[in-house]
This record gives sequence, C-alpha cells and structure tokens, in this order.
Amino acid sequence: MLKNQSPTVIIRKFIAVLMASLVCPLLLVALARMIGWRIPWGAMTLPSAIMLTYVIVLSWRLRDRLLAQAYAFDHMPDGIILVNEQLQTIYANPAAKRIMNLGRSGHQGDLTVAELILQHDNLLSLWEGGWQGHSAVDLEGRHLEVERIPMQMTSRRSVSLVVLRDVTERHRSEQELIRQATTDGLTRLYNRRYFLEKLEEERQRCASTGSMLSLVLIDVDYFKLINDTYGHLAGDRVLQQIAVLLQEFAGENGVAGRIGGEEFAVYWPGIDGESAYRRTEELRMRVLSEQPGLEEVADGTRAGELQYTISAGIVELDESHKTLESWLEEADACLYASKKNGRNQTTLAMKRKT
Repeated sequence: MLKNQSPTVIIRKFIAVLMASLVCPLLLVALARMIGWRIPWGAMTLPSAIMLTYVIVLSWRLRDRLLAQAYAFDHMPDGIILVNEQLQTIYANPAAKRIMNLGRSGHQGDLTVAELILQHDNLLSLWEGGWQGHSAVDLEGRHLEVERIPMQMTSRRSVSLVVLRDVTERHRSEQELIRQATTDGLTRLYNRRYFLEKLEEERQRCASTGSMLSLVLIDVDYFKLINDTYGHLAGDRVLQQIAVLLQEFAGENGVAGRIGGEEFAVYWPGIDGESAYRRTEELRMRVLSEQPGLEEVADGTRAGELQYTISAGIVELDESHKTLESWLEEADACLYASKKNGRNQTTLAMKRKT
C-alpha cells in the first residue's frame, strides 16, 4: 500500500496517525464517562498500540524511501540543487558541489546559484520568466546545461529544482563534427560546400539591402611543378601557408575558403571591387616575394629552382548577378583571363576587356 507513495504523503500519514494514537485514549475515556461505561485501561490503549505499530511501519518506510533517494541523488552524475525563492541553496548533491566549484578556482567558497544566474543573461531571463526550461552556459572552460524546474511546496512556498549537466565532452564532439563537415582538412579553411553556402547567404543579404560585396577567386600558378619538383608534402605546405595568408588578408570582415585543389576564394562584405583589387594585389606581391611554404624543401636545401605565383579574378556583386552561379561564372572568367594573359596578375571584372 505504501510502495508507490511519495515521502511527503508518508510524512503526512505519519503525523496524522501519531496524533490519532495520542488522542485516542483521551477520546475513549471521555466517551466512556458520557455513556457510563467502564473501559479497562488495556482496552483503551489497544487502538493506540495498533496505531503506534503503524507509525513504526511508516517510519521504516519513510527511512528506506529517504535513504534510497539520498543514495540516488548522491550517485547521480548530474548536479541536483534545490533552491528557495531567494535562490538560497536548500540541498545540493555531490555532483552539483563539484560542478559549481569550477566557478571559483583559487578562491574560498563555491559559486552560488544566484551568482551563476547573475553572470549569464540567458539564465536570468529564465528565472525572471518563472517558467520551466533549460539553457547552456560556459563556466571556466566547461560547457553546462542548466535546467530549472519550478515546484510548489505549499500554497505560500515555492522552490526550484536546478539540474546541472556537464556536457563539455559532448559539446566538444559536436563542435569537432561541425568542424569536420565545414572545413578543409589540410588548410583549415571552409570547404567548398560550406563556403558556397555562406557566400549565397551573404549574396542574398547584400542583394536585398544594396550593400557592397566582392568575390575573389585565387589559383596557385605552376602548382603541378611544385609537386613534381619538391614532392606532394612541399605542395601541401604551400597550400597551408597560402591559407594562413588568406586568413590574414580576409581579416575579421572577410571569409576565406578552399574550393578546389589549388584554388581558393575570399569574399568581403562592404568592400567594393576596387578595394578588393588593391587587397588582392598586396597578397599577390607578398606571395611572390615570400614564397610561403617553400622556405625549405624536403632535402634541406633552399628552394630556389622554382618560383610560384598566384592569379586572381575579382567580381563585385551587382544587379546582373541573379544567381550564385552567374556570379561565380564571371569571377571564374576573370581568373581565366589572368591565367591566359601570363599568370601572376589580378583581373577585376570591370577591367577585363581593357
């Protein structure tokens, strides 16, 4: 009968039966006097004895239930914290204490729930809204999921159950999967598929707002000769070092990607074709002078037998580019013009026929 009852129900029964066992003899005495009976003392105490026996059974059941819950909470991997309306901690299991202590490394005392909430606007909004929900926060290099479950204890008292889950490893795995799906393994730039997705999003945004947007296609000249002369490892180093330069030249506003074997692309929001042309020329001259990736070849000699260059084609987005494909085709035509005219040069779309 008590197996499926909560500790709260058992406590209520415990109190009710205990009070009844104490009052029962007095009621029986009063009742006997009213009707003129004489009830033996043993008969008067029998109901109380039965009820006290039931109280003992209830106490055992309550003890077992509370011990089971305490054992379960103590061994849960998730942090469990019970807080009142003032965000004062009523209970915290060992996992919660371990997790919350991450917030104050090197300081005395643990990070409180109130401090955790005040440090993160998303948690503050969750609490101010008063609803059940969860959110994610970063806490000293750890990624936590924080869930809030409001509970009404009495008509005047409410508490919140806070569940803390340390999902750092899962978050890292998810981020690694995203990185593998969106970046090129050799250069760490965006891969072709993801770069073109980002480019199309930016093209549509700029087309709707009228903002400037420039696209640059870059190809490494004589790349096959690099592989044939110095080996594929040297060729890989060249691509990696060019990728580093591209990231530098793209800056915080630009986006770079590897869209083919030795072909790269960069787009700059808010930059017109002339500005993109000047930036690309700086990049081309730096590659020509530094020869990134060929500082030393595999046999330890200086790389001087072959000098490689880059060619580029630039197109600024305009109304004629109704689709991404048409825009890419024009940029590719500019790149082809640079190749056809002797390589080691940059062609801007509006200058292509001059």
